[in-house]
Amino acid sequence: MRIPGFVATAHALVAAFLLSLLLCGFSAAAEVKLAQLNLQKVFNQSTKVKVIIEEVKKMQTDSVTKMNVLSTEIGKVEQQLKEGQDKLSKEEKEKLEADLKKIKEDLRSEQETAKVKINFKQKSAQNVINSQIQEAVAKIANEEGYTVVLASETIIYSKDVGDITDKVAKALDTMPLPEGLLRP
Repeated sequence: MRIPGFVATAHALVAAFLLSLLLCGFSAAAEVKLAQLNLQKVFNQSTKVKVIIEEVKKMQTDSVTKMNVLSTEIGKVEQQLKEGQDKLSKEEKEKLEADLKKIKEDLRSEQETAKVKINFKQKSAQNVINSQIQEAVAKIANEEGYTVVLASETIIYSKDVGDITDKVAKALDTMPLPEGLLRP
């Protein structure tokens, strides 16, 4: 799961920090205590993120199962129409064609519904995780006296920079998910 808003914020922080170094001079830099955070590692370590990913996969699997059943029904009705082309009465043929049209509409509806539900679930989860990561970062940075936390993906070189990745992943897993984000 990607959190583009958080990464963009991290890039903005890097730019602001570098600008402040230029404007304030290097004497102010001595007062800055830096930490780094590896977002990908947080996502990989977090049980909460894994649970959300599994929930989305389950939604996708359930939806694919429903769509497969409908596709099979479509195939059967089309086969009945093909085999009975000369044998079916006009009424029987019209009924099968109406059934076929309804099943195709049901399939399209299921596809759209699944797409909307899955996208909503993913975006909701991303927003919650993004917010909780930011909250955890702020809490840990304040507790440990860090003035700037950078995404490790934006750091080319660092020496003696603290890494709060593991602490953020643990803190994230202790935060509750909003009701309704996961199925009961």
